[in-house]
Amino acid sequence: MILFFSCTKIKMTNIQFYNFYIAVFISLLISLSAIKTAYSTERCSPQMKYSMQVIDESTGRQLSGESLATVGDSNFKAFVTSISKYVVDKFGESAQCGKNSEVPANITLFFVYRPLIAAKTAPVSPPIVPENLISEATCYLDSPWAKLAISRSPKLSLYAVFAWNERQFLLDQALLAGADASHTESPASIEEQVFEKYVQDYTDSVLLVPSSEAQTNLIHISERIPSDVLWLFRHAWQSTFAPFSMEARHTIGLTLTHATQQYMLLVETLVNQCFVPEKIEKRYNNILELNGVFNINQYRIDNIH
Repeated sequence: MILFFSCTKIKMTNIQFYNFYIAVFISLLISLSAIKTAYSTERCSPQMKYSMQVIDESTGRQLSGESLATVGDSNFKAFVTSISKYVVDKFGESAQCGKNSEVPANITLFFVYRPLIAAKTAPVSPPIVPENLISEATCYLDSPWAKLAISRSPKLSLYAVFAWNERQFLLDQALLAGADASHTESPASIEEQVFEKYVQDYTDSVLLVPSSEAQTNLIHISERIPSDVLWLFRHAWQSTFAPFSMEARHTIGLTLTHATQQYMLLVETLVNQCFVPEKIEKRYNNILELNGVFNINQYRIDNIH
């Protein structure tokens, strides 16, 4: 950078020239500082070994990140794209200029799609966080929505499993609507014949009887139909003009569309729990335990249609 001043064409007092000189000098220092900061940031950006896999239990396929376009569910695809980018960006911020910045950092991400109705294909073994990573982790998070382990020694590494479980969405909503919170395990897909049995029970006990009798039957049917499935049935169109099973399956899609954006925020909130200096371990069993950590009321769905 070359600075040239012509003092013959500009008349200044000594004080004016002095102030002008100081202003230019400060501008020069700021410019050099910005160049140095940009250069330092570039030098401190860590090398990363990145791996992402998608486990699609609806088809029995295990896909690499490059094959995400072949996944049919647009909401799930948006979830994978958004969360993977968020994690990588967050991890990069944490890794910059650390003492191990010259050692390649590891990121291993799994996204598991679990449908409401079990597929007829051979089951896929879901990934789990290895025990040795849990014992070495500076942060370990265990929840139905995400399981995350971050280790900073001997090198920076992140291992995460993110769930897109259609029944978990329904269970979250059922709990937010007041269902019993004693069931906390992330629910498995339902066999089709079992689901159709629930549909028939609900149809016979609620849809095909007078409304006064239906209200009474709802109390007893909750002992036979899981709370998450019952929440789905209650939010579907209460009609038998079309097969109720078809309406219930359509409603799960509407539920996911309503919940996707808030679910992404929920998962991002969980990820953020691990990007703190101190060593921590966090466990959440159900959506109600996130109250105060995440705005669960924004996640709640009152009306589908």
